[in-house]
Amino acid sequence: MPSLQQSKLAFIGGGNMASAIIGGLVSQDMNPRNITVSEPWDVNRAKIAELGVQTTTSNSEAAGDADIVVIAVKPQTTKGVCQELATAWSQRTSLPVVVSIAAGITLDSLNEWLKTGDGRTAHIVRVMPNTPALVKEGASGLLASADVTAEEKELIGALLQSVSKATEWVDKEELLDVVTGLSGSGPAYFFAMVEHLVASATALGLSKEQATRLAAQTCLGAGKMLVESSDEPAQLRKNVTSPNGTTHAALQTFEELNFKDIVDKAAIDPPVINGVRKPRKPGGYQDSGADIAYALRQKGVRVLTLNPSPSDSSHEGWSFPDTEEGIYSAVQQGATHLWANTTLFASHALQTSSRLTPLASNLYVVGQPPRLVEDFDDKCFLNNKLRELGSFTLPRACMVHPDNLREIVKQVNRYPIVGKPVRGRGSHGVRVCHDAAQLQQHAETLLAESPLIMLEEFLTGKEATITVMPPTTSRPDYWSMVPVTRFNHADGIAPYNGVVAVTANSRAVTEDEMKDPAYDKVMRQCEGVARLIGATAPIRVDVRRFQEGSEFALFDVNMKPNMTGPGRPGREDQASLTAIAAEAMGWDYGTLLQRILESAEPLDQFRNYRSPF
Repeated sequence: MPSLQQSKLAFIGGGNMASAIIGGLVSQDMNPRNITVSEPWDVNRAKIAELGVQTTTSNSEAAGDADIVVIAVKPQTTKGVCQELATAWSQRTSLPVVVSIAAGITLDSLNEWLKTGDGRTAHIVRVMPNTPALVKEGASGLLASADVTAEEKELIGALLQSVSKATEWVDKEELLDVVTGLSGSGPAYFFAMVEHLVASATALGLSKEQATRLAAQTCLGAGKMLVESSDEPAQLRKNVTSPNGTTHAALQTFEELNFKDIVDKAAIDPPVINGVRKPRKPGGYQDSGADIAYALRQKGVRVLTLNPSPSDSSHEGWSFPDTEEGIYSAVQQGATHLWANTTLFASHALQTSSRLTPLASNLYVVGQPPRLVEDFDDKCFLNNKLRELGSFTLPRACMVHPDNLREIVKQVNRYPIVGKPVRGRGSHGVRVCHDAAQLQQHAETLLAESPLIMLEEFLTGKEATITVMPPTTSRPDYWSMVPVTRFNHADGIAPYNGVVAVTANSRAVTEDEMKDPAYDKVMRQCEGVARLIGATAPIRVDVRRFQEGSEFALFDVNMKPNMTGPGRPGREDQASLTAIAAEAMGWDYGTLLQRILESAEPLDQFRNYRSPF
């Protein structure tokens, strides 16, 4: 393979990051005529041409004979770009190395989309740069597909070093998510810190300009000390912290306000996956965590809690943090079973923590495998896979991104229609739109939060939800609990349980209603979904009739059903939909939890999950 200086480079997309990398390469004496940029926007194309590179509006022309192709487009357009390039490369005897800087697009997805007609695919490197690359002070994480050679890695490393002072290779995809939380999002953490430092200093009398200069230089200087010193960050902190001095007092305030917990919680936010981040539940899952722990204790189960004696009337103090340190602390105190009552993803500590690995065969987990959740929390992905199989009934749907929104809205000829997030939480962002204007407005609101959304056929018939329980030793196959019917919808959508308790709009289906064969049919389909994906904990499938009297369609598969329940003072009306189904079967909330506890799997099996697709 030619050296970087001799290589032909193609950039698909000429936005800020591509421009920064190209500018860095040209400043290092790379011949700009060896670089071709495909960019659809005239203004961007004219600006980037000032660097002396060749420009075009054709992706296939730019990448036709390139040695290295950098895909620098929005995540939602990456699939189409990759498929276009794969078609164009069908006649090439050797394929280029492809570098993707599209956030959250996995190697598996890139590999699938870049496959040529004869089954070949390019060698692929995923890169997570950060915005300081725009001033040639970036930090980048890199991940290579298994077939990338050492020579190719060296070449791509040199490419990124034109704008990055730190280029770190990782060997697992989930670690690139960690890089995203650290250096990808890190500049925003820094700016937020400076924002508050400046505001505090300004309130005490400095001008905003003075405070900003002092704060910026302080951070710049501290960063340089960290880079150039052999000391650990903790030692550098100690070096500037006089005992009982002002710095010591300030750091004590940080500690008292749980600064570390704040950082940990920010770092374990659900990552961007294929361009989309799942929204966080306000307050997390402390409420259901407290309910679960309390109810199991009432059943005689020994439950470890963060606070040895948490208040029955408070959510706090019952659950350990879902960080590596929090989980390990629980294990060190004697926990043998971990109830993963949290949002999981492939880079979560339950999947990646090396400290837990020696214990993995004897430590049990209640919950879905992180890789399963990461794959199938994507409603569009899972529903499309179910449609392809042909044995599941689903509403019609399509995916929308900013570039195709106007065209999709024009094509919609039947209202009402539902707009919702691809990775949603409860009814967050779900709305029934009755005309094109409503749809356009709602879609734009959703797209401001996420680059991909779904439009789905509105089902007008009765709605129900079905919890499917996982296999246990006493019942070795998936099985459906009693369906729970939903009513009192708000504008056609079942309201979020944090606003309206489900006990006010839900009840178990009666024996007489169950005589309708549509219920049995949809229950078998729900069990089929759980069996197909290999669920290891309850899933809850929301279903609705196309119209009154018709069959049911599956429209939402929830990997982590809400598990709140009655027991603690003031929680009498907080039964979850699954708890309502359990009650109809003669189980109280505590008994339901005991049955779920029976499904716990060893951590090593939990970590070894493989998708069926």
